[in-house]
Amino acid sequence: LVDINGILANIMILTEDTTKTVGVGGDFTTLNLAINWCKKVIPNGYKVTLQLMAGFVMQEQVMLNNVNLGFVEIIGTDVVTSIDGAYITNGIILDGDLAEFYPAFYGYGSIMPVINHRFTFSSNVSGEYNSYGIIVRKNSYCKVLENKGFTNVHGVGIGVFEKSEANIELAYFSGSGTGCHIGGASTVSARKCKFDNCVNYGIIISTGSTLNFDNGSAVNCGSNGVSVRFGSFVNVHNSNLSGAGAHGIGLSFGGGTVFAYATTGTLSQTANTITANGII
Repeated sequence: LVDINGILANIMILTEDTTKTVGVGGDFTTLNLAINWCKKVIPNGYKVTLQLMAGFVMQEQVMLNNVNLGFVEIIGTDVVTSIDGAYITNGIILDGDLAEFYPAFYGYGSIMPVINHRFTFSSNVSGEYNSYGIIVRKNSYCKVLENKGFTNVHGVGIGVFEKSEANIELAYFSGSGTGCHIGGASTVSARKCKFDNCVNYGIIISTGSTLNFDNGSAVNCGSNGVSVRFGSFVNVHNSNLSGAGAHGIGLSFGGGTVFAYATTGTLSQTANTITANGII
């Protein structure tokens, strides 16, 4: 028998937009406790805002599987919230990969909470060069709002894999190892996004994925501003990819097709010339 009344007693149907605070003295002491509360909510067309309180340090991973939390938005009282890498210990392995990746936020088959805040890693992560600010995979979706995102990630700011989608227009992923990694026939809209001063790559896109990065910026990256691999399509119209250690746009491993009208930065091959790595 199913106790319907017991189930309904644990469900909240929203009748207005709701804000919950997270931190010492708040409605919830951790972000995961707040997220678990949101899983019991029926949004009914309304929104839940989770506000990280002043001084809050993220000492946890948010790992979501097959949930829809698109009605949740994460904001912060501080301009930037620190993520303590010592607590990023649970690794995940992507299909066809051997390495473990360590995300602060992770979505598998999920619609992630909207990120309307900036996070920075304050200390190293286990397997630090495989650390991620956020990973979405297996038909997941995430949205990061203007001037928000992840910085100082030794690995990658955001990873979008396995037929997932991300809207990160106007967002901020500068100053990490790599700003963004896209793969597995995924789609990213990154208009006017910033991936400046990344140690390795501004963006890596591979395996039949699609990227719209017009009017964006990936300047002074250690290798390529945008690295295109394995049959992907990229629009970098009017973007600034100057100052790269190798090339502003680099095609390799079968590359793909890049539309780069009015883009600033060097190219790994002559423009308008088809090669084994595709065409720019």
